[in-house]
Amino acid sequence: MTTRKTTHNADPTMTDLLKLLVDRAADSLHLTVGVAPALRIGGKREVTEAMPLTVEQIRKLVLTVLPPPKQQELDETTFTTSTFGVKGLAKFTLTAYFQRGAPAAVIKRIPFEVPEAPKWLEPAFDWLQPGAFVVVAGKAGSGRSSAVAALVNRINTTKNWHVLTLEDPIAYLFPNRESVIEQLDLEGPMPIEAAVQVARTSCPDVVVVALDDELRTASEVTGAGALTIASLTINDAKSAADVIRKVLTPSQLAHVPGIVWLTRPGEGRLVQLSEL
Repeated sequence: MTTRKTTHNADPTMTDLLKLLVDRAADSLHLTVGVAPALRIGGKREVTEAMPLTVEQIRKLVLTVLPPPKQQELDETTFTTSTFGVKGLAKFTLTAYFQRGAPAAVIKRIPFEVPEAPKWLEPAFDWLQPGAFVVVAGKAGSGRSSAVAALVNRINTTKNWHVLTLEDPIAYLFPNRESVIEQLDLEGPMPIEAAVQVARTSCPDVVVVALDDELRTASEVTGAGALTIASLTINDAKSAADVIRKVLTPSQLAHVPGIVWLTRPGEGRLVQLSEL
């Protein structure tokens, strides 16, 4: 790992740091007590020329973009995630937590550019049919969000469909192309009950559910004839199959073409339920 200095204000505001994150096309911004704000660019860590951050400075920086309910969650559980936007700049995800009793944070820009689907995933494009229930599963950090985005992007460029996503948080921002895509951010003020009601009443052709609730919401919102794409965080493919059989109705199970199983970002395989 290479560490080098990148020029910036000695006492930056959050807006200053976010502008630097965008201008440098950095992967992430890191705030840690005792060191200056740092960027990760192409796998290399670059420290800004700001002064080392104090507990009070990090808390002030984080609270400028964290809504009150998330502030309370951070104080009570020592961890929270959130999304926020800066007008004229971009939309971002924030992960805030405590380490050794001190606050820390990582901020990433939500990309508009959807990653290209790897070759092994392309056969799953044939699964994107009305009424199908497609499960994208893998461990945390395995690349599920990118795989789901690749499937949605395929629909967006080839189908004239209404796509509704339920996400926490939003991982990619999709422009409307051949399809119309509506994205519900459940990290915001919308409660999950309201999102479920929207999904049930807005007659979408596709419902995408990227929530950490073991497919239960996806099972509840699936409408007759709608394609469902659901994300599942789980440690192994066999356990994923067990959850699918436990949570989905017999009718939904009959329309599961298989599992998109992620082993690491960009790598995985397609698995049939009958194999597990």
